[in-house]
Amino acid sequence: MPYAPLRLLLLFDTHGGLCGPLVPILRSQLEHRAFLVDTHPIQAGPIDIAPYAGLIVGIPVIHPRQPILHPRPRAFLDGLPLHGRPIAVFVVGRLWVGDTLQAARDDVVQRGARLVAARAYRTWWMDTHDESIADECMVRIR
Repeated sequence: MPYAPLRLLLLFDTHGGLCGPLVPILRSQLEHRAFLVDTHPIQAGPIDIAPYAGLIVGIPVIHPRQPILHPRPRAFLDGLPLHGRPIAVFVVGRLWVGDTLQAARDDVVQRGARLVAARAYRTWWMDTHDESIADECMVRIR
């Protein structure tokens, strides 16, 4: 069987401009691993995820002291068939991410998704050389 690159969808919330700067970096890292990557801000509305082998979901940290996700990304994820689908999550906060990463991990697992990677980033020190999400996707999404 000939090789066919897998398609991934990078979904992200544009609230506060927190996730946006990381999107082209993650996209490039994934494309260097032979994935075909589409991006979609959740504010653009619903999207059919059926053609994608996996999802990467970016969530801004709005209230780092509250271990819950912002209602907008939660509502968007409510409309997606996530059961059994491989998903990587990342959260981006200004200074501190608090428990938001754990809340994001718990949320996608409770929806029946298969969590393949999770990473927190801070805008004051964006570790753009970290490729853990791309590496985990390469190994775990097939």
